[in-house]
Amino acid sequence: MCSLNRTQRSEQSELPTLASETDYRAFADEVVTEGFIPAFRTTTSATTEPTSSENKVNQARMQAYRKELSGRLLALIAECDFEYGFSSALDSFLRERLAENAFVTREWLNSLFVEHFEDVGVLTGVLRTIAHLDYYDVAPEGPTMALAALSHSSIEVRESGIRAFENWATADCLGVLRNVECAEQWMQDYVAQVVRDLEEELGLHGATC
Repeated sequence: MCSLNRTQRSEQSELPTLASETDYRAFADEVVTEGFIPAFRTTTSATTEPTSSENKVNQARMQAYRKELSGRLLALIAECDFEYGFSSALDSFLRERLAENAFVTREWLNSLFVEHFEDVGVLTGVLRTIAHLDYYDVAPEGPTMALAALSHSSIEVRESGIRAFENWATADCLGVLRNVECAEQWMQDYVAQVVRDLEEELGLHGATC
């Protein structure tokens, strides 16, 4: 299991163990209200709050996505052989959806992540795919899903969350990974190596994010 050493506060706050949809919903609320990842909400140009009229339109679009596209997405997850560094049919599918409507696509994808939170195959499929997409195209929902993954009961899901932050390779991601503490030594060693690599890549060695 992994925990997040929140250096912004004097105490250490452990990420909760997440093993169900209810756990995830509570965690997502805390991410927003307690500021686990405030930079994801403030540095993302794509995250503007819709007006009430836009809300109605987006709700209709969300229902259409859920009805018409959810089955296709789940089928692609089952069909695709996911490998980091290589694009899949699901990558292309989600890029097309983001180009159509980024706001609704992120909300729709997050809702599927929540609904299937106990399905390791679906979660790893989603995480491995969004890891290939541009950070600012999938934020803030994408990073929230990846952060939640760090406390999932499945080690495969936790590793997929870490790899997503590694692939996005932003200063925000480095800030998260610097504070991740994993019970498994091999995973902690992996996180430490990723941190070193990102510090060198971003020119932020020793700097705080």
